[in-house]
Amino acid sequence: MTLKIITLNIEGSKHLNKVLPFLKDQSADVICLQEVFDFDFPKIKNYLGMDGSFYPMSNRTNPNTSYGQYGGKWGVCILTNLPHDDIKGKYYVGTGETPIFGKDENDDRVLVHTTVEKDNEKYTITTTHFYLTLDGMPTKEQWDAFNSLLKILKSLNEIILCGDFNAPRGRPMFKEFEKYYKDNLPLEIDSTIDTKYHKVKTLKLVVDTFFTTEKYMVSEMNVFDGLSDHKALVAKIILSEK
Repeated sequence: MTLKIITLNIEGSKHLNKVLPFLKDQSADVICLQEVFDFDFPKIKNYLGMDGSFYPMSNRTNPNTSYGQYGGKWGVCILTNLPHDDIKGKYYVGTGETPIFGKDENDDRVLVHTTVEKDNEKYTITTTHFYLTLDGMPTKEQWDAFNSLLKILKSLNEIILCGDFNAPRGRPMFKEFEKYYKDNLPLEIDSTIDTKYHKVKTLKLVVDTFFTTEKYMVSEMNVFDGLSDHKALVAKIILSEK
């Protein structure tokens, strides 16, 4: 019994012509996406033939062609074709009123989560898009956000947590996540940034991953580039025998 799940930061509307065929071809049970525009979300759902829910983080009203569109609400979503509980969003920064984007710390931050059922087993999936720091070192905003996020995660007990954490592996904030959850991205993978599309062509950091609690094990992990400014992570998850 295996659950197949994908996480990918799609960078707005910019790469949908590559992202959507990839997602459909993968036929995953659950898809977690970050940097999704609300006006694209119905198209994504219809193309994939999946149910899902979207939760906004900010309103990018200013022209920003680097994301492929001239603004709009954007955020995080979960899609699935499995029986599932309501897909909920819990804000650990802000309230979901979509503040006007000015800089990264203006965004609301949300954890989107649901519990899906496959082969009579249940899996609790969570995803988020965490705070960015330009030098990869934590700020007060990141620490405060982490503590608020952790309270929500602990209330869900056993979880699979994926997304864009903007906290490079090996540095203090990523290590803080590792105190509570297992990082399942193989150590030989040294970057989840796709420099073909990322604006910083020399950037080499692991900022996307699958974290799990003891109930879940990642039996297989594949990384795909050529889709967005982040690489897609595709994991197969089984229940632990512990």
